[in-house]
Amino acid sequence: MGDVKVFKENSINYKNWVYGITDLNRETVETNSTNVKTDKAQVARIISILDRCKVKKLCLLHSKVAEEFEVQGYITRNYNAGANTYGKVGNYKETEIFEVPFHNASISGKEKYYNQLIDTPLEQIVHVPKDQSKVKPIQSLVFSKNSASGISITLPGAGNSITESDIGKGTFRITVEFKSFFRPNSGRISVQVNNFIGSASYTERESRSDLLRIGKTLMADLKIGEGDIVKITRTKEGIFDIQKK
Repeated sequence: MGDVKVFKENSINYKNWVYGITDLNRETVETNSTNVKTDKAQVARIISILDRCKVKKLCLLHSKVAEEFEVQGYITRNYNAGANTYGKVGNYKETEIFEVPFHNASISGKEKYYNQLIDTPLEQIVHVPKDQSKVKPIQSLVFSKNSASGISITLPGAGNSITESDIGKGTFRITVEFKSFFRPNSGRISVQVNNFIGSASYTERESRSDLLRIGKTLMADLKIGEGDIVKITRTKEGIFDIQKK
């Protein structure tokens, strides 16, 4: 439940910030990092998220992750600081990039590296007015479930594709960067395809992609094929409009 509160909501987070988390290598589940391979395509997926979403700070956790970002030319690690390489290591467009140690690492004064992630008031980061009634929806690595209408996402996410199996099942796989766009947990939502409004099932799955089941009939109405892209927009009526791009 802690992960749900922190990453799918923001009510208990520092200054109500919105956080997102993802593995660099999403194919290998392994506690021994020597058995985990990293490559250029994995870094490109993260960069594509920064291109699509408004992300103030990107935090790299694990030296192997940071090494791959450095190899690809996105960061310069702080070797002059001594044995460790922690702290701010670069920028990508409007996103600051930091490398930090694990919370249980035996690094002296590690708190100072974490503090670099929260040294800017939220009002300066996202220009949120004091009057919260005037807050506009902000697109970030994870979307706020209370966002107003008009916000859209494009499926599938980087590094993924809509398959024939998905189409045959009438299902979209919702990867981690889009999970908070729909609802805080499993249940029903209203979807619209070609002006027809129907009911869809949303299934939350921990550590796996969530599932949005619109059914075979609506999927057929979309007329999509393997490898196609769809745009999903939340309307002011709380309906999720789905269109083929």
